[in-house]
Amino acid sequence: MTDYRIYTLDSAEHIVRGVELQLSDDEEAVAAARQLVAGSPLEVWSGARRVARIDPADLPSAHVR
Repeated sequence: MTDYRIYTLDSAEHIVRGVELQLSDDEEAVAAARQLVAGSPLEVWSGARRVARIDPADLPSAHVR
């Protein structure tokens, strides 16, 4: 298992919320982040490595809460 952090960003790109998870790989971490999208951009990190950035506007509307 690998430690991941999923950060919710505000309009100024500041972190407003963080969630720590232990997941098996990057793909699972990105899938978990997609479930958390609620209208704000998210970034997925593993240590000092940014795994992904997820912008709600880039997702099908069915994934955005």
